[in-house]
Amino acid sequence: VPDFGSTRETLEFSPVPFRHAILKSAYSASALRKAEAEIDRGRGVLKAVGIRIASVKAIAPSSKVFLADDLVNGTATVESWKQYVTNLGLSAKYLKHLARLLLCDIIMPEDLSGATESDFLMSILALFEQDHWPELSDYLSDPQILETLRPERQKSRAWVQAITHNIFERSLFVTTNNGLGIAQNTILEGDLICILFGCSIPLILRGIDGHYILISEACVGGYMYGKGIEELEQGGLQSELFEIH
Repeated sequence: VPDFGSTRETLEFSPVPFRHAILKSAYSASALRKAEAEIDRGRGVLKAVGIRIASVKAIAPSSKVFLADDLVNGTATVESWKQYVTNLGLSAKYLKHLARLLLCDIIMPEDLSGATESDFLMSILALFEQDHWPELSDYLSDPQILETLRPERQKSRAWVQAITHNIFERSLFVTTNNGLGIAQNTILEGDLICILFGCSIPLILRGIDGHYILISEACVGGYMYGKGIEELEQGGLQSELFEIH
């Protein structure tokens, strides 16, 4: 069972939301708010207090990555998402928001290597304009190929491979408050994006017959580090009780 309430205590944390149960969380979506929840073990029901920050307004074409190491389809998926975001008619900054999501909204200082964050994010997106990434099978058949690649190419491939893992079986979505997020590809339009108190990441909930079911965790631009709680304290959001079956 994922420990949604864990906090970052060491540098050994997972930047990938759906691996949240494995290592310490890098996020603090509910800031310092403690969990307000109870479990009805007999009925298998979790009653938890939290906030709904938005709902899923639209979903970009689903990822075509059939294997986590499929860099060809991974590259094609990111390019299609870039085009999707561009076609939305939103400001150019949304492409940078997309880049942050591909990196699970975590950028370490050493990643920047002297570049501005804006330039770094755009350089990440530019990696996917290439369509000539060697297939994994090439490396398996001839390990020497990796050694023949220039160091810059090796680094670029490492970024692309990491991001391809991040978007495996994931969907990009647009929120009703014009934000962007990534979650499991089982989400549907109308699903709620919520933050339960004590939970370090946003969750996707779906209303069914007067209660909710958990669909996915989510990486939602701007809401991974306490923004939702700030909006609650400023009166922009209200807390409510979610009964999750």
